[in-house]
Amino acid sequence: MTPLAFYQVQEATPAAIDAVLPALLQRATASHPVLLVAPTVARAQRLDEGLWGTLGTLSASSFLPHGMPLHGNSAQQPILIVNTEEESSPTPHLSATNGPRLPVVLAGAEAALGPLLQTECPKLCYLFSAVPAEVERARSLYKTYKAAGHPLQYFAQQEGRWVAKN
Repeated sequence: MTPLAFYQVQEATPAAIDAVLPALLQRATASHPVLLVAPTVARAQRLDEGLWGTLGTLSASSFLPHGMPLHGNSAQQPILIVNTEEESSPTPHLSATNGPRLPVVLAGAEAALGPLLQTECPKLCYLFSAVPAEVERARSLYKTYKAAGHPLQYFAQQEGRWVAKN
């Protein structure tokens, strides 16, 4: 079964995930191409624009190489951004030229978790903030997938570091 890692961002603001996403993506792309799953078209477009240098800790002179299916060359993108508003299942985008993609699913795009967990991903990451509704949804998902026998990890951001909570 595909391992599922939960990542809870310390703050409860909409920008909290954006602030940590560049570092997580840089770390992930060191070993795998990434499939970044956003909940809406607008969120995917904001991530697309932000990864050119304005998202979180990225400077205006830096960027993370990425693309979206509509840009073409999807299989060659180190980070491919999709959204669940346009595609009910992102699984067709899991293959990349240099191997299977590591899915990173953002809060709000939980519908993608089920289909992705039925594939042969190296690991699946679910990123959510400390907004109470997101925490409750994550707890419910954790219980559901634990009962189904999925290998799970839970990390919480504390003082800028990720701390395992299992």
